[in-house]
Amino acid sequence: MESKSFLVALTILMVLKDKVSSGEVIEVRSMQEWDRRIIRNNNGTLSVVQFSVPWCGYCRYMKPEFVKLAARHQDVIFLNVDADQQQNLAWRMGIRSVPTYKYFKNGRNVDSITTWRPSVINDLINRLKN
Repeated sequence: MESKSFLVALTILMVLKDKVSSGEVIEVRSMQEWDRRIIRNNNGTLSVVQFSVPWCGYCRYMKPEFVKLAARHQDVIFLNVDADQQQNLAWRMGIRSVPTYKYFKNGRNVDSITTWRPSVINDLINRLKN
């Protein structure tokens, strides 16, 4: 009976792990969600936020690349903000060009870059994680 319970618990943990660290990019659809995911995040976890718009060619190119980065860095939270849909948030964050990537720790913006090169984003993630 103990081995069956262990297997059930192990299966549940594996399913939960896949859901938590699947390389997911979370879409931020409201200021409340922004506050919950960024401002109130005080656990020291690095968050990378992609500000993009659907009509931007570089943004469209970077969308699957950003997902690949999320899969590679499963200890980092990856979020996307559609700057057209969330204009107030984009304005509040000083977004003047897309795609822009903002890096947050403990609710504070620690770095920012406007680029379409995944290697630049990856290098900055590695530097800020340590």
